[in-house]
Amino acid sequence: MPSASTKRCLVFVHGIDGSAAGSDEVVSSAFGRQYRTLTYDLLGRGKSLGTPVPSHSVEAYVEQLLTVTRGIKGRFFLVGYSMGGAVAAAFAMRYPERVEKVALVCPAGRLSWIGKFASSLPFAAWKVAVPPVLLGKMEKAFEGVKRFQGTIQRKRDLYKDDRFLRVLYDTFREFPLSDLPVSKLKVPSLIVAAYSDTVVNPASVERLARELGATSVVVMDGTHALPVRRPAAVGAAIRNFFSAT
Repeated sequence: MPSASTKRCLVFVHGIDGSAAGSDEVVSSAFGRQYRTLTYDLLGRGKSLGTPVPSHSVEAYVEQLLTVTRGIKGRFFLVGYSMGGAVAAAFAMRYPERVEKVALVCPAGRLSWIGKFASSLPFAAWKVAVPPVLLGKMEKAFEGVKRFQGTIQRKRDLYKDDRFLRVLYDTFREFPLSDLPVSKLKVPSLIVAAYSDTVVNPASVERLARELGATSVVVMDGTHALPVRRPAAVGAAIRNFFSAT
């Protein structure tokens, strides 16, 4: 095991309804003590829930990631889950000199025509139509395993909080997942996808992989909760990719 001073740094970007606190267990389960790890709350989430956010644009999320990684010397490994995959890809496109390799797990990257239509609705109408559907998909991703019941309940509570729903609404409207020019990503990249992902359509992930020109693609049995359900398998795939020369 490398000493703390020689370990490479791994930065993890969580999903659209996640937080740094929720990421810590995933990162620990998947990567153990092999890396120095950094997790953080995406804009308006986690400990910053309720804090005014001027923008939920791609640029805002990229600049936030640049800020939180300023203290890291040299290049680091970058892992993005779900929406965090889009943030990680956008960051690696803009700052390739900062990133050694990037892994995108169940990555969001294409918004369906239904999503595009929904994001044009006024908040009151959107609040009735979209969050229940998204929450239902998230619940299904975690169902069937007793240890996830607390996770499901926390998500239910979160989706009742208007502060979070406003963040979610503004993210859907301002973060153009359908327009990221991912073909410009030149950093070595891995995509890890799940066969039974109902939150991010596997077909959209395949299209993203083609456009991205991903160095490697791994598809596993599982749901959108893949890094939580199968942390050892996901961690092994990413570690192998990061360590390969």
